[in-house]
Amino acid sequence: MFLHPLKSSAGFTYLAALMIVIIMGIMLGVAGQSWKMIMDREKEAELLWVGTQYRNALLRWRNSGGNSKKPAIK
Repeated sequence: MFLHPLKSSAGFTYLAALMIVIIMGIMLGVAGQSWKMIMDREKEAELLWVGTQYRNALLRWRNSGGNSKKPAIK
């Protein structure tokens, strides 16, 4: 007795779909890690920029004599 072709391939289709889901999960995990690293680098760049702005402001204040006068509003 021969098996019907559709019945014998039903398990293969299920395994193929399962493998596709597993591969997609792995790829999404890698993409998520890459995205996190990009976001961390952007946050670090922003923090460095803000720190530089503070440093420059303090240097300007020190070089101006460090007086406590309020700056003139223009």
